[in-house]
Amino acid sequence: MPLPLVGTVEATVTAIAPVSIHGDRYLDCALLIDAERIAVRVPLHSFGRHPNIGDRVRLKILLGQIDAVEFLP
Repeated sequence: MPLPLVGTVEATVTAIAPVSIHGDRYLDCALLIDAERIAVRVPLHSFGRHPNIGDRVRLKILLGQIDAVEFLP
């Protein structure tokens, strides 16, 4: 399942791995969206806090890339 070009998607975090590329920090995340698992690389600054496995999140997507992550209650 590819991410939409623009919009929001709700997901559950199932795995997290930190990545540093030329000094820029990212998180490689496995997400469960509507019973389908996808892998995404998200800039660390997109998160308000460090995610935990099992967190429910709302992804704000711009041009097919995750622009911001909001944690759901």
